[in-house]
Amino acid sequence: MKMALNHTGTIELISDRLCLRPFSLEDTFAFHEYITSNNKVRRYFLIPYHQDIFETKKMMTQMIKAYRSKTYNWAVTLKEGNEWIGLIRLFDVNDDHASAEIGYALSPHHWNNGYMSEAISTVLNHLFVTVGYQRLTADCMSENQASCRVLEKNGMQLIGKTMNGIFWQECSHDVLHYSLSRDTYLTK
Repeated sequence: MKMALNHTGTIELISDRLCLRPFSLEDTFAFHEYITSNNKVRRYFLIPYHQDIFETKKMMTQMIKAYRSKTYNWAVTLKEGNEWIGLIRLFDVNDDHASAEIGYALSPHHWNNGYMSEAISTVLNHLFVTVGYQRLTADCMSENQASCRVLEKNGMQLIGKTMNGIFWQECSHDVLHYSLSRDTYLTK
C-alpha cells in the first residue's frame, strides 16, 4: 500500500541556533571552500574534488534547479550571521515505502558543537511529523565515529554493516547502516 506523504520540499526550518534553508548561489564560495580546503572533509564527503569555483557553481546551480516538491536539500546556517556551516540532503526517496536516506556534512570549523545533531533532530521532526515518512535511514563509514554519534544521539539504530562497502580515496571502507521508524521516533 502506497503511503500518502505531505511533501513540502525544502522549506526553511528553524532550531535554537540554526536556520536550515534552500541553497542559493550565494552559498557557492563557502561550499567550494568546504569541499576543497580540508583533507578531513575529503576523507568522508563523497563527491569528486572540484578543481575550481566554476565546478562548484555548476553543481550548486543544478541543485537549485532540482528543487521541487520531493527534493530536500538544506543549507545549514547559523541563525546569528547566516554563516553557511553544512548541508543535509535526502537520497533514495521512495514514496511507495514512505522512506528516504539522509546524508549530511558539517564544516570542520564547527565540529564538536552539537550543530549537526541539532540540525538532524530538526530535519527528523519535519520529515516524520509534517511530511509523514515511515522510515529514514543513513549510512556512514565505520571510522567516522563523530557521524555515528550524531545518528545515535537522534535515536537512529545500527541495523547492519557492509564490509568494504565503499571504495573511496583509493581504499575500501566498511559502511554502517542506521535506521529509524516513525513509530519509534514518535514514542521516544
